[in-house]
Amino acid sequence: MTASPRTQRIAGRCLLLCLAVFATRTAWYDTRVIFESLLYSASMRKVFIVYALCLIPFVLIALPGAKYLLKSKLIAAYAILNFYGIILAAIYQNPGIYALQDVFKMTLVPVGFLLVWYDPPPSANQLLERLAKIIFGYQIVKFAIYLVWFRTSYGFVYGGVTDLFPVTFFAARAFSGTTRTGPRDITMALMSLTLIGLGQKRTLAVCVAVILLYYLVTYFGHVLRRAWPYLAGAGCLIGSLLFGHQLNNVVNSNQFRRILQTNVAASIGQESKRGREVRIVYEDLQDHGWLGLVFGIGHGAVYEEEVANVVTGEVVTHTVHFTPAAMHLRYGLLGFAVYGFTVLHLLFYRGSPVDGWISQTSLSALRAFGLCTFVCSLAIFGLIDDLMVGSIIGITMLSRHKSRRARAARKKALPVQQGRRRSSSSRLRQAG
Repeated sequence: MTASPRTQRIAGRCLLLCLAVFATRTAWYDTRVIFESLLYSASMRKVFIVYALCLIPFVLIALPGAKYLLKSKLIAAYAILNFYGIILAAIYQNPGIYALQDVFKMTLVPVGFLLVWYDPPPSANQLLERLAKIIFGYQIVKFAIYLVWFRTSYGFVYGGVTDLFPVTFFAARAFSGTTRTGPRDITMALMSLTLIGLGQKRTLAVCVAVILLYYLVTYFGHVLRRAWPYLAGAGCLIGSLLFGHQLNNVVNSNQFRRILQTNVAASIGQESKRGREVRIVYEDLQDHGWLGLVFGIGHGAVYEEEVANVVTGEVVTHTVHFTPAAMHLRYGLLGFAVYGFTVLHLLFYRGSPVDGWISQTSLSALRAFGLCTFVCSLAIFGLIDDLMVGSIIGITMLSRHKSRRARAARKKALPVQQGRRRSSSSRLRQAG
């Protein structure tokens, strides 16, 4: 039974509000940077609890649509993985607070999927545009708070993968040949990009380069036909010649030292913090024998760092930043497989444009953002606890479903129309 237009409008607003709440999830990190007193404080866990409580109503709203889990084997695997993680956590007696945290995280991808499939929004295009604007507004508010409250020696650093969504959405419009590019789309993309750049998150900088490359390859023919990229490039070249000295001062200032002074080997090498995490994880798994390597240790699995924190002196760390290793630690080969299939789905599952519901441009934006979540999952723990990932999978699958249903309806209507044309022709011959 098809939902009424009013029900679909309410469902669409609910989904938008849920995604908007989730879009503020980077606030826990950004807040501790702004207020240095919270950097190593247990009160940050309270911030996470408040964030979780804000999302629980949406989890409850999604539950009546649990039957739609069977629409996707991948999403059903998340539900299985959650119960699997609980069982292992009980067997290994993992810390309760960490286990509960992982239970909550593993519900987010299925919830995003169910909110799309259970009374879907009347227009995915409109939903995604409004979401991009909301996240962009959040970026501005966050930056304004930084300017007012920034009193820390930690460094002017902020941002998370969700901040990339406005860039992917508005840049898709700017590059796309199917949607007329307006000055507003270019302006929104550039302003969002500027706010991301000021945050100095190196992983996000890599993602921006990935987005640009993806759109240049996807819309190469259209870019060649349009003059504005060349004009923009010429403008940048002229600007660099006229204001080269000033630009050099900005680049060499302390503001951009975090990105410009990045040591790649120290950041991702074997002895870097990320590299040590992966090595320690697999040493811990080997200590558990083949059972640990195959089945994992469950929700709430922690590992012990070799180097104590210089501020707190603590050596126990919960989050493994390299997501594939984190999934292997918690859920063994099953978790590693779920992560891999999620990546494949985000990068290669092709949705279909549906007239009046979603355009090819919006689908490209979703693909680009999915690519960003994958890149970020290699440097920070994520993707498998991302509500927007579940929504992307839901929208792309639903667009294929709607497209097939529309084609079937057209095929069914075709013989009727042909019969009407034949009967009209016979009546005309008889009248003649």
